[in-house]
Amino acid sequence: MPPSSHNRRRSGTTEALLESMATPDAASSSTDTVPSPSNPVDHVNVNATSVLDRLSSTTTAASSSSSNVRTSSYPPSSTWTFGRKRRIYCQVLALVLLGVWIHFEWPRSEHVPSSSSMGIHEKTSYLLGRSVCPSPARPHFPVDQPIGGYAQKCSKAPTVNPDFEVEICPVKTTCNSFSVRIRRTKSAECERLEGLDVPVDDEDLGKFLKEHRGPDSFFLRTSGAQRWVSELSDYEGDCSYRFDVTLSNGGPVWLELYWFYTEYAYFNEQSKAWPENHFESLFSAPMRLETCPERCPMYYAPRLRDDETFWPTGLTLSPADHTSRLPDCSLEERSSGLWLQRHPMDVIDPPVPVIAPITGFKPLMGVYEYFKPQCKWAHRGSQFEFDHQKCTKKKKKVLLSGDSHGRYVLNHLKHRLDNQTTYFSTMSTEHGPFHYEYDQLTVDFWWSAREEYLGFDTKELGTYDSILFSYGAWELMVGSTVDVFRRKLEGYFKMVDEAQRANDPTSSRHREKVFLVGPPIPPRVTGMAREKADQRTNHRFAVWRDIALDLCAQYGWRVVDQFQIATPVTLEILAVDGGHLSPGSAHPPIIDEVIAKLGMCQ
Repeated sequence: MPPSSHNRRRSGTTEALLESMATPDAASSSTDTVPSPSNPVDHVNVNATSVLDRLSSTTTAASSSSSNVRTSSYPPSSTWTFGRKRRIYCQVLALVLLGVWIHFEWPRSEHVPSSSSMGIHEKTSYLLGRSVCPSPARPHFPVDQPIGGYAQKCSKAPTVNPDFEVEICPVKTTCNSFSVRIRRTKSAECERLEGLDVPVDDEDLGKFLKEHRGPDSFFLRTSGAQRWVSELSDYEGDCSYRFDVTLSNGGPVWLELYWFYTEYAYFNEQSKAWPENHFESLFSAPMRLETCPERCPMYYAPRLRDDETFWPTGLTLSPADHTSRLPDCSLEERSSGLWLQRHPMDVIDPPVPVIAPITGFKPLMGVYEYFKPQCKWAHRGSQFEFDHQKCTKKKKKVLLSGDSHGRYVLNHLKHRLDNQTTYFSTMSTEHGPFHYEYDQLTVDFWWSAREEYLGFDTKELGTYDSILFSYGAWELMVGSTVDVFRRKLEGYFKMVDEAQRANDPTSSRHREKVFLVGPPIPPRVTGMAREKADQRTNHRFAVWRDIALDLCAQYGWRVVDQFQIATPVTLEILAVDGGHLSPGSAHPPIIDEVIAKLGMCQ
């Protein structure tokens, strides 16, 4: 009977270890090739670890000693042979067991690479306390997974607000894995804040916010090696807040930390007043954090459109080779990706013109790119396809409904179906309805920002093959409660189910239903947001998103999560109209996912 895959893997590891022991010179000269942090085409050599050299030299010395004895006294006595061989066998067995343990008992934490993706040198580096290099090829999701009991060394960071102290706590064994802790310095103010009631109607929600979020809210952004953003810190009690961060790239990181809300203003369902956002930086300038050794490379995002693509293995692959290595993305799961610095050649020679900021002066796009290192969307409707006819030859009726974020998806889809590879930049405020025909494909848009869907023609609604619904932004803007959002969203889902059953009682037709989660809310502290007392905050939207995910699972809707994809570029929204993702680098990957999950293109 052939050996199991488990035994084959064990055998391969053992043979490799014994071979390296038997040839110490080869082991000491072996190299791993990794791209330079400054240039992804350059390479540097990393020698095998000193531990393997010592193991090899120990075994070689033992073999040499054994050889000398045998030539001076042959045949040796049975007592000597048994004792000497036993020691050699014990040494070999110990080394074999060490190799097997390193291979199979590698720590099962998300904060270190998996055993199957790492070489013996990197595993040994971890065991010796050396920092493990992160890589986009082994992405860490979610970025803010709790670090837990990993050894950290904390240092205080200078702050410009005396009411808060900040400390940075890197993980000793994994570079670019760290915690940021913020504490209030005045005990009397802390006691006052902790004594406040959470201004929400739901008792369980209030308990969650009090125990896990706390009365203050902060905004943390990382730039450099990887762009990442969060407002959802963990509350430790006594006015202490913690962000845990584990990035998937080497290189320096710059930290920006802002104080946003206090007195639970980030989640106030009992007041229609504008939730004051302080938007106050706790650092005088972005703080540089370097926890990665020089041997850890920093990777750029792959080129957007090129004849060759740089991939994190250190190889130069053609697009066909690159995509053939990636499986198709799941239509039933939300997208997971990384925001890395745009490839230098795409900065120098963009494949399409980069759009300048509409407001302000900070870049809207062209600095970071979103890419998916674990899978690809397998359809012909992507941005750089020359011909999108494969999306229009099949007879299909598609309905996009909901608020302005659904309308932006419609406009961007139309832009692509017109065979445009540029970024969509036109803004529209019309409510429609809209109707477009492309060969056999029909696309409609029906406006429903709040409860307009109650007036939909349900008979016509039941005829659509694919439906996308975008909802929540307007309800949150006017300060609706969690219960109102849940009731109205579930009402729409039930209406669609009833319309489809009336049209097809046997449920013989395959239909796609997609819910479009809204984008993150940037800190708008002037203008219409203040004048109209806009109630939208990311804390509230995160809770609404989780409610929507539960309802989507219950009613069989797929999800395109703009909130998850675009949160790292929250501040860039301020360079557009302050509310929408288009134009910008976040919208093209969202449209890719919408096309795939609506089943529009082959």
